[in-house]
Amino acid sequence: MANFYEIKIDQAQLDAVVERLGRYKKKLPTVMRNAVNDTASSARSQIVKTVAKFCKVKSGPIRRRILLKKATTANWAAWLRIKDSPLSLVNFKARQTKTGVSYINSSGQRAVQPRAFIALKNVWVRKKLGGGKVELGESLAGEKLVGRTPIQRLVGPSVAELYSGISGLAGDVMSQAQKRLHRNIDRQIEKVLSKFKVKKAA
Repeated sequence: MANFYEIKIDQAQLDAVVERLGRYKKKLPTVMRNAVNDTASSARSQIVKTVAKFCKVKSGPIRRRILLKKATTANWAAWLRIKDSPLSLVNFKARQTKTGVSYINSSGQRAVQPRAFIALKNVWVRKKLGGGKVELGESLAGEKLVGRTPIQRLVGPSVAELYSGISGLAGDVMSQAQKRLHRNIDRQIEKVLSKFKVKKAA
């Protein structure tokens, strides 16, 4: 796995939250859990949307490769981990052509993998006669391939590689997360205080 991020609050921030909650400080664990989890979920969504937009990849497979461990009332920290397993080539807007499979390459341009085909939600190519792996983008001109089997699944970069390739994204994710955390804490505190004010008024 790669690209590990932990979202948590420091002691100074915590002291300020306790002071604002006042007599309702027993709600502190709930406030912190909800605020941290909302922040972590937003950070994951930011990564998914940005990578999908810049790299022209479907968002579903990206989201599934970003692991989110949520905070609890006992542990007020959440973390994100971006898996480094490669994405199937079919996720790079692959489509079948007469000569092979067209897909979006790492430069954001359309490329064609010769003699490849789409089946079972993946892109495949027949292996070279005598063994040897077919590399993505290889022309295969003059290469002899086996008959129907064996076949090789073609993959593109991992989400971790795509994420790391977007300049400034890592810093922006953490910067936005800190801002969101403050806003989410404020929102959760107001939610608690307003709830008790309503009960008192009733």
